[in-house]
Amino acid sequence: MWKTVMYESKITKKGQTTLPKPVREILGVQGSDKIRYIVTKDEVRIVPVRPIARLFGSLRHDGPPVTVEQMNEAIADGATEGWSHWIRVFLFVIWFAMI
Repeated sequence: MWKTVMYESKITKKGQTTLPKPVREILGVQGSDKIRYIVTKDEVRIVPVRPIARLFGSLRHDGPPVTVEQMNEAIADGATEGWSHWIRVFLFVIWFAMI
């Protein structure tokens, strides 16, 4: 079970800060990694920027390899059979990982 924890850090005159070690560990970031600030009306969220390469192997396929043409056919078929939602979800995951 997750509990909410609060950490503080100071902002230097140059506007820099150091993420506390527990925060870096939770985010899974280390020196020279990038983080993203998501700013809303009420809060700022810090999330790690994940390179697209980290997604390799995250989706499992137990069947034989397929060609790009077969993938395109499956996408077209799925769009007519109600699978377009899952395709959009997959594309969103890829897009979010890239930004």
